[in-house]
Amino acid sequence: FERMGCHGCHKVEGLDTLRKVGPDLRKINAKLTPEWVYKWIRNPKDFRKHTKMPRFFNLSNTNDEASIKRAETEIHAITAYLYGNSQTDSYAAAPAGSAAKGKMLFEDLGCMGCHTLGAEDKPSDWDYRSRGPNLSGLGSKVNARWLFAWLKNPKAYFPGTVMPNLRLSDAEAANVAAFLLTSKNEAFDREAVPALDEAALDQIMFEQNESQMLVQEAKDKVAKTPLEEKKLAVGQRLVAHYGCFGCHEISGFEKANRIGTELSDHGRKKMEQFEFGFVDIPRTRWDWFAQKLKDPRIFDEGHV
Repeated sequence: FERMGCHGCHKVEGLDTLRKVGPDLRKINAKLTPEWVYKWIRNPKDFRKHTKMPRFFNLSNTNDEASIKRAETEIHAITAYLYGNSQTDSYAAAPAGSAAKGKMLFEDLGCMGCHTLGAEDKPSDWDYRSRGPNLSGLGSKVNARWLFAWLKNPKAYFPGTVMPNLRLSDAEAANVAAFLLTSKNEAFDREAVPALDEAALDQIMFEQNESQMLVQEAKDKVAKTPLEEKKLAVGQRLVAHYGCFGCHEISGFEKANRIGTELSDHGRKKMEQFEFGFVDIPRTRWDWFAQKLKDPRIFDEGHV
């Protein structure tokens, strides 16, 4: 429960002070490209099969054509917000390194004690590989400047990281970076990012505003807002809606409240308060919890 970051969305007594399980996104522009982020949000498992990051789009109750098209626009807006509010953090060009020397150094430093490389993690690995991410495909993910700077001083980018400062020389850091960047996820690289549907963005922005103002005012607001501001405004609402800040540090959401139900007393919740929808499973807490974790949207099926 702690390792998967459930406490990021759900309050549970005794788990209020745990750190967020996802990476810090407040300087995302220094590390990742918008194209990579878009594809990652769309389906994290396309890049990392056993990632802890949940998939929010194209699920059992949102896999029709209209929902898929809407999801494309929502992901564009979320990505735009993350980059529009990213703190500036630029790095000098990394020195050229030797991948062969970096491979030897990677092994000698004991990096595999915390990280996996060249193979997919299995959920059973998380008990003893819970401190560092899988580094497979890193060359498709991060840029060389960021990786070199990270290897030199991890806490400069993320003060809360458990990654130690290995006191590498410039040459050593460049060599390790060169080695790690040789690992690619070519299938993920080939995935296309669709163009932004501006009409769909307008519709989402209108829907977000019509509950707070008159219909004509909401239409006027959409019509008068420049495109880049629309993406930021819609993206901010969506980050709040999906609770991305529960797992990640995101600028503008430092004091946001959790979006999920408090689970402190869920094991004592009365059975008549559970919504089973039209799912044919035994009416027990255990079965409801198991089904909810397996397919969170399944209880919506059949509802209008």
